[in-house]
Amino acid sequence: MQEKIEERHKKIAHIQNTIWEIYKTFLNNHDITEYEHKWAELLKTYQNINDEEFFSFCKCLYVSWEQQARNFAKIFRELERRGRDGEKAK
Repeated sequence: MQEKIEERHKKIAHIQNTIWEIYKTFLNNHDITEYEHKWAELLKTYQNINDEEFFSFCKCLYVSWEQQARNFAKIFRELERRGRDGEKAK
């Protein structure tokens, strides 16, 4: 029984840690395309091993994070545009 608990914990930790790395990288490089690609890789990991429970877990987390990433991307684009145009940030 303990083995099953540890295996589940490892999967959850892998998913959460990977998401955090994806997020931190995105905050540093502002590359929404890379962000999407990394998420696709994570989702495929669990889809390819036929682990429906953890694939579903990843999909739910993706939906939860997606709008936040889009909002950040919009802010990053605006800041970059202002920087190019020499405008002051509000």
